[in-house]
Amino acid sequence: MSIRSRRQKGTADYKPTRRIRIPVITNSSRYFVALHEIGHIMGKQPGTRLEQEYAAWRWALDNTVAPPDESVWLEIHASLRTYIEWAKARQYRQHSRPVIPPRTHPLWALMAQAKANF
Repeated sequence: MSIRSRRQKGTADYKPTRRIRIPVITNSSRYFVALHEIGHIMGKQPGTRLEQEYAAWRWALDNTVAPPDESVWLEIHASLRTYIEWAKARQYRQHSRPVIPPRTHPLWALMAQAKANF
């Protein structure tokens, strides 16, 4: 594990090396971003990138020692929204099978929960 500068967000390079980079933890949002990145290694990593991002956030929420505050819910919602938009664009650009999970997927419940808390 390595620590990045204050301005950078966390990233995961979990497939080949199982290494992550996390921001210096200075507030609750950065704590949850760090947990999210750890979730990429420790948690299950299902199919699509969007599902992997959901699974990492779910792992972070399930393994935290502090409850998420408003800024954390905003971070989760914004992060997942970004991946949803990325998945939609990729789906149409590559003319591939749909990569957006069905409305019954727990991703959508987490999005609703996050939005209700900020």
